[in-house]
Amino acid sequence: MVVQLPYLEALEITAHEAGILPAWLCAVHIGTYMLKIENIYGLYELGRRLQELNDKLSSKYSLGEIAINCEQVKQGLAYLLNDHVLPLRSSKESATKLFQSICDMTTAGQLKQNWQEPLNSFYTQPIAQNIANFQGALSEEVRQIPLFFVDAEGNLSTDKLLKGAHDGYPSHVKTILTQLCKDEIDEAGRCLVFERATASGFHILRSVEIVVKQYLAMIPGFTIPPLNRNWGEYIKLLSSNGADTKVTDHLQRIKDNYRNPLMHPEDTLELHEAASLFAVCQSMTESIVADMKKRGFIQ
Repeated sequence: MVVQLPYLEALEITAHEAGILPAWLCAVHIGTYMLKIENIYGLYELGRRLQELNDKLSSKYSLGEIAINCEQVKQGLAYLLNDHVLPLRSSKESATKLFQSICDMTTAGQLKQNWQEPLNSFYTQPIAQNIANFQGALSEEVRQIPLFFVDAEGNLSTDKLLKGAHDGYPSHVKTILTQLCKDEIDEAGRCLVFERATASGFHILRSVEIVVKQYLAMIPGFTIPPLNRNWGEYIKLLSSNGADTKVTDHLQRIKDNYRNPLMHPEDTLELHEAASLFAVCQSMTESIVADMKKRGFIQ
């Protein structure tokens, strides 16, 4: 479905004739509260075209010579005025005045009557003043917008961690993981991005525990005891029920080196340690799923 944006209706020249702007800013939701802003280049392109128009606002040019420039700017302003991504209140007020002043000069009647005539200062002076006002308002508001850049951690992709770290697991593993496990992996990845190292460790360890319990629940005739639900007990139960020693030995190392220490308030993870644990736990999960498959518990 194509939605006609209100301000785009005022454009006199087609988007093809004016030269289509790059895709405007859009917000991609990541989780419940986080947003990733894409297509920031659209703001730069709007600024460039504003400058090109401003440079031609003199009697040296005819209306016909700057008509395309006017429509390009109107197109960019139309995007901005319909934008719901950035909180640009005062900028939108000045953009509306600028948009209207350009429209006043480029109505169908004006274009037809004055196409070859030198520009009239009656129209160009308000446009020039409105460009200056808009630039000042935009500069001030952009300076105050709470935008942050998140750098990558090691070899881990920031985009992938934010969108959902479980997507980085092999497809044959993802199909086995429960939604609860995927949620823990995703939360661990996001904590890693925002340098909540110890929190990331908690979540990724919880994801492994969920897979361990999933494995135990698949053993024919076996029921997880209601008491002593801890990693030490889980490892014993896996060992006594035929799990590969590669799985139980690896789990034991994670338990002794990461899981148990993190239960003490005085112990925390550094960011590089959390990144290492994140990778270790992915390897652990893949090993558990491989053993489940080898024993015929899953396809």
